[in-house]
Amino acid sequence: MTWERWYRDQVDRIRAQVRATVPERSCVLVITRGDEALLRLERRRGEHFPQTQTGLYAGHYPADGDEAVAHLEELRAAGAEYLVIPAEARWWLEHYPQLQVVLDNDGELLPSDSQTALIYALTRKEVASGGHPAELEPARIAPPVSSLLRALLPDRAGVVLIGLSAEAIEIDDRPCWRLPAEPVGPVIEQAQAACAAGARFVVLLHPDKPSEALDGRYRPEFAESMIPICRQRLADVFEVAHD
Repeated sequence: MTWERWYRDQVDRIRAQVRATVPERSCVLVITRGDEALLRLERRRGEHFPQTQTGLYAGHYPADGDEAVAHLEELRAAGAEYLVIPAEARWWLEHYPQLQVVLDNDGELLPSDSQTALIYALTRKEVASGGHPAELEPARIAPPVSSLLRALLPDRAGVVLIGLSAEAIEIDDRPCWRLPAEPVGPVIEQAQAACAAGARFVVLLHPDKPSEALDGRYRPEFAESMIPICRQRLADVFEVAHD
């Protein structure tokens, strides 16, 4: 494989990872080295990092870590929500240690394949004062998981969603069975019945620290009889095994 072919494949992988991880209509900064192809993110607004005041690629790297952080903060104040660091640009985090500190302290590293890209949310999601986790969890989980499933699952494939946020997930016109996290035994039976009725995938939805039920009983149950195809921080996806 030529370097050009490898690079184009890598660009495709980066774009697919962004589509699977970042909610639609988000503003996404990408360390592009001027390659406009990395900004074609479908229903997301891609922008160069660094960039000029008119949004064009700046044509040079920041002089030091302080300049990199200042530029990031300027763009975040202007509406940037995510930063994508392709694997070939991970040297930025060593060369600009101040940038790494800001991303770790103020941002959030999203589930991603580090061999393709690192994706940071530029604002860490905090639980609002007085809010109840059971009310806030669906709003936090639904956008990234919805994007992941739309990118990952075939059209019209039946899906079983299990967890607190099941009702909030959008999967277009795919047949869907939405189940709560508890009680475990009956939910497993309902999921198995849905698979017998034609569901092809089972998705376990969970927060950053999965409940004992999700971690301790659902995953082993489905891993034994199904094919794990995706495991991320907010969701595990299993495919029904066919004889």
